[in-house]
Amino acid sequence: MTASDDHRDGDANAVTPQEAADERGPSVSSRSSSSLGSHSSSRTESSRSGSGSRSGSSSGVRSRSRSSSRSRSARRKRRNRRIVWWTVGTLAVVVLLSLGWVGVRAFLAKNELEAAVPLASQAQAQVVAHEVEAAVATSETLADHASRAAALTSDPVWRGMEIIPWAGDNLRGMRVLAAATDRVATGAVLPLAKASATLDLGAFAPVDGRIDLQPIIDLQEPVRAASAAFQQADQMIATEHLDSADLIGPLADARDKFTGLLDEAAPLVTAVDKASQLVPAMLGVDGPREILLLFQNNAELRSTGGIPGALALLRTEGGAFRSSFRKR
Repeated sequence: MTASDDHRDGDANAVTPQEAADERGPSVSSRSSSSLGSHSSSRTESSRSGSGSRSGSSSGVRSRSRSSSRSRSARRKRRNRRIVWWTVGTLAVVVLLSLGWVGVRAFLAKNELEAAVPLASQAQAQVVAHEVEAAVATSETLADHASRAAALTSDPVWRGMEIIPWAGDNLRGMRVLAAATDRVATGAVLPLAKASATLDLGAFAPVDGRIDLQPIIDLQEPVRAASAAFQQADQMIATEHLDSADLIGPLADARDKFTGLLDEAAPLVTAVDKASQLVPAMLGVDGPREILLLFQNNAELRSTGGIPGALALLRTEGGAFRSSFRKR
């Protein structure tokens, strides 16, 4: 083979630049395409990853928010339960203390009333018997017992417990009975006993046709106060319907004794009060007076009781009196 043949063979096997470019073109395009694909895939994955990250972060926030809300709700419930239990416990303690307070004071007040009520009758008997010093001492003891009983039953706790069914009626009855006893003891029995200490029954006897009016005048104020005290006590019992209340045995007995004393003493004191006001005026304490007296004969009945058969004219001044008598 000659050199020219070798050269021709070499030329035949040689690759032109265009052919080389054509051969490289597809591979470069392939690489560019794969590179773009990989970049696109990478961005897509990054986007998915970011979206997933954001979604997970949002879910975590919502989860933490729900957990925090449940925690606050649980704390609020526990706090509310504690408040309820503390309130119930406090009320229970207050009720128990109130019951104990009222129970002790009721026991003490009952003893005071049981000691006071019999002393009223005793003081009355001593005044009638003119046992002056004994009557005053008894009246003072009565007033002390009655005042302590009234003080024991008049506090706000006692009145608040009066709303309790059945027990409240007895508490109210004891309070009213203690107050009425105290009113009679301090406003009637004690003043009358002290007034009787300075009273001489012999002073009411006429001397030389004259009655000393000053002892009667001195009685007016204490007797008027005593009458008012009896009326107030009777009004207390009537207002609270104590006379018909369903009370426990010892309290009912004390009520019956006290109301019996009122029924017996009140009309007598009222009569003495009226007499002490009228007698001085009738006997001329304020100046001369003339009083016409008519004597009726029931043999001939009239609307006033009989026919006037005689008359008398009574002249009074300063406790002295004289009369003139005429018969028809």
